[in-house]
Amino acid sequence: MIKNCSPGFYGDAPAAIVVGLDKGSDTNGVIGLLDIGFTAENILLAIHALGLGGCAVASFIEPAIKKVINAPDKFRPILIFSVGYPDKEPSMPSKKKLSDIVYINEYGKNWEKLEGSI
Repeated sequence: MIKNCSPGFYGDAPAAIVVGLDKGSDTNGVIGLLDIGFTAENILLAIHALGLGGCAVASFIEPAIKKVINAPDKFRPILIFSVGYPDKEPSMPSKKKLSDIVYINEYGKNWEKLEGSI
């Protein structure tokens, strides 16, 4: 059912988790979105710890999702997680060097190349 409301929900995952915010709460702004991010990380770690696979999906039709899960008007869905047994184990992406992604004082200023730095 959720798959029909979400173009990003691919495969045949047998379960889904919908995470959202209460539109009327104080945490509906940036703090609420940060909370969703922290929650997302923990949900995906828990899914993995259970030997399952999970994928966060942000492309969905909000009114349709709310109807499927019978959510109240004040609920705002932010992310959907597809959950199931993966067909194959994904490969680990190569890890970037810290010096390629950490800058000092300004964007693009590599901290490893500074003379007499830090």
